[in-house]
Amino acid sequence: MPLRQDQTQELKIDVLIVGLGPAGTACGLELNATGIKALGIDRSHFPRDKICGDALPTEAQLEINKLGLDQSCPEIRTTSRFAQWSHKGSPYYQRRFHTQAPIFQAIRRYDLDDWLVSQCAGRGLWMKFGWKVQLIQRDKLNNTWIASGSIHSKKGIRTGSFSIHTRCIVGCDGVGSIVRRATERTKETKTIVLASRCYRPVDPRRDQHQSSIAFRWPGTGAYSWRFAVPGGHNCGVAWLCQSDQPTISGKAIVELTRTLEPGCGDVRTMGLPILQSIPSIDGDEGIFLCGDAACLVDPLLGHGIDRAMKSGKLAGKLIKESLKKDEQPAETSFRYRVSLAKQCKEWLNR
Repeated sequence: MPLRQDQTQELKIDVLIVGLGPAGTACGLELNATGIKALGIDRSHFPRDKICGDALPTEAQLEINKLGLDQSCPEIRTTSRFAQWSHKGSPYYQRRFHTQAPIFQAIRRYDLDDWLVSQCAGRGLWMKFGWKVQLIQRDKLNNTWIASGSIHSKKGIRTGSFSIHTRCIVGCDGVGSIVRRATERTKETKTIVLASRCYRPVDPRRDQHQSSIAFRWPGTGAYSWRFAVPGGHNCGVAWLCQSDQPTISGKAIVELTRTLEPGCGDVRTMGLPILQSIPSIDGDEGIFLCGDAACLVDPLLGHGIDRAMKSGKLAGKLIKESLKKDEQPAETSFRYRVSLAKQCKEWLNR
């Protein structure tokens, strides 16, 4: 029987995973069948669109290959065999690279995230969709967190609400993470990359497996891309918004994208806080921030999905170990932040 709008589902669990993209599913797969009562929730119903370049760096390919993507759904991936880096009119920036060897693989996030969720479902992870967290509070008396919010149907109609009591919250809820905003102790100014994305169908005049990156604007940390994906190309612009860099508005980056890719479809934009320093090991007990919620993105090198999966897997692994040690959430989340800071140091020094 469906819930009435005034009904609230109350749950008591060990671990709440907020967000079921690459980070959340990696955490869920690690926690599954461990005896830990874990629940993964997402405000969306899958499959759903996600703004992304769709390109998989080598480490991301390795992670999803371990789960068997090549064997189960090879048709949703494309291998690019051409790459180009250039800047028109500036010999200093101009560099071209041609090869017949595979450069990278690409998969639409619409397909990848849905496939990852299906893997979690197949392995028995408890999941809820259309559940949107709106408030996170600390219950000091019971030493737990309370996450509450609303439940929505696929059509966006509110059907109820929830209140979840949990020892740990794994925040995998992306750029605008409510878990981060509700629990972070210091409000640091984040370096943002503004990015656009659109899809173009297969152009018979172009090699459908041809991909390119172009650094067109000297003196900026900006570039455009065209990545081959099944059925066409993922096209967009990434613009680094630092104080010493020229700025761009959301409207301007949409117009720029349409100029570079005439005839493209719907252009969507998003802001990405990027990894620029080793994260603080200070934080609230029982809180684990992963992926975009932890600002781990490096758009200049294409790292996003791999870091999301690695951080989600790390959080799941440490929480799983804590059960064997009878460790308190405060100790586990501290060990996670120390381990993540060490990993971030390696990423920043590459």
